[in-house]
Amino acid sequence: MIAHRVTGRFRSAWRKCRRFVLHSVLHTDDPPARLALGAAIGMFFMFTPTFGFQMLLVVFVAWLLRANKAVGLPIVWISNPATMIILYYPCYYIGRNRPRRLS
Repeated sequence: MIAHRVTGRFRSAWRKCRRFVLHSVLHTDDPPARLALGAAIGMFFMFTPTFGFQMLLVVFVAWLLRANKAVGLPIVWISNPATMIILYYPCYYIGRNRPRRLS
């Protein structure tokens, strides 16, 4: 009897927590334009060499532009030290090559 009551309370708390995370934190009810803007902000700051400040910058700019903050954060987390070479070497290689003259 007690186990059934505890299980019921746990399920109820889990549902409330899930509803709070989905609707309040992740803002799943945002329009697609706000979600896309949040993803674009995350992609922009992912390629900047501002390690340690990327998350703060994404949240601040998303707040300024009224974009979804929770969509941009996981995108920034992709640019961790394990993926730095994969991300930054192609950017460096493309950026260091001078354009050829058309003559």
